[in-house]
Amino acid sequence: MHFSTRNALAALALASTAFAQDGGQDGGQPSPSEIAKTQNIIIAHGIMMGIAFAVLFPFGAIIMRLFKFRGVVWFHAGWQIFTYIVALAAFGLGIWLALLTNQLVTPNGHSIIGIIVIGALLFQPIGGFLHHYLYVKYQRPTAVGKSHRWIGRVFIILGTINGGLGLQLANEGKGATIAYS
Repeated sequence: MHFSTRNALAALALASTAFAQDGGQDGGQPSPSEIAKTQNIIIAHGIMMGIAFAVLFPFGAIIMRLFKFRGVVWFHAGWQIFTYIVALAAFGLGIWLALLTNQLVTPNGHSIIGIIVIGALLFQPIGGFLHHYLYVKYQRPTAVGKSHRWIGRVFIILGTINGGLGLQLANEGKGATIAYS
């Protein structure tokens, strides 16, 4: 993913006040090392979330349909929990960036959707375990299972769309958007 210094400066433009309050160098102007650090964090956030929502979560969702072996449900659960941990790490980076650039004070769609998606996915393991318990008990699909699947699908799609909003927020060009798509 290409991320120019101009884009990093644009992302940091709102952060001058934060740097000034924190005693940043040059009276609130970010230093080249601060710009490079922020640029690397933006890239890490984007790559980790992109991989989580475009590859890992969807693969974890279809594991139950692709494979038939003893314990596949636990493989699915472990895969999705691992992916959620990756997404949580990237979410932490995103929150740091949003605080740095005051995007939680003056929110944008990307920040809001990201918080909603990560928050909602926190409840998916509970729904999954409840679905598994009820399926074993009744030996047939239940409303809990259908809800678990559809909630997962909806939030994977929202997370993927939010990746596109993140590319737009970072002023990425067509190349990055095409690669992500």
